[in-house]
Amino acid sequence: MNIRYVEAEKNHEKTDFCGSTLYRAQPAKNPKFAPKHYIEQAKGKFQDHTPEEQLAIMQDHCRQYKTDTVVCYCHYCLEGLLQGGINGLHIADLLFNDKVLSV
Repeated sequence: MNIRYVEAEKNHEKTDFCGSTLYRAQPAKNPKFAPKHYIEQAKGKFQDHTPEEQLAIMQDHCRQYKTDTVVCYCHYCLEGLLQGGINGLHIADLLFNDKVLSV
C-alpha cells in the first residue's frame, strides 16, 4: 500500500484503549462470545460514564496521536477515535473499500 506508519506507544499488551466501549455497560454478546477475555481478563474495566464523560475521555485520549490519520483493526476502537475527533480508519477500509491515505 506504500504507507508509512508510526505505531502507538501503548500497543499490543500495553494498550488500555478499546474506544468508548470501556466507558459504558459491556455488550451482552461479548462475554458469551469470549468469556475468558470479557469475564476474567476484563473484570472491572467496563465502567458506566455519561455520553459527555465518554466524549471528554475520547478527546483526551486522541490528543496523543500526532499523525493525520489513525488506522485500527477494532470497530470499538474506531468508534472511539471518531468520537474523539481523529480521522480514523478501520484497516478493512484500506483493504476493501479503496480508501487512500496520503503519504
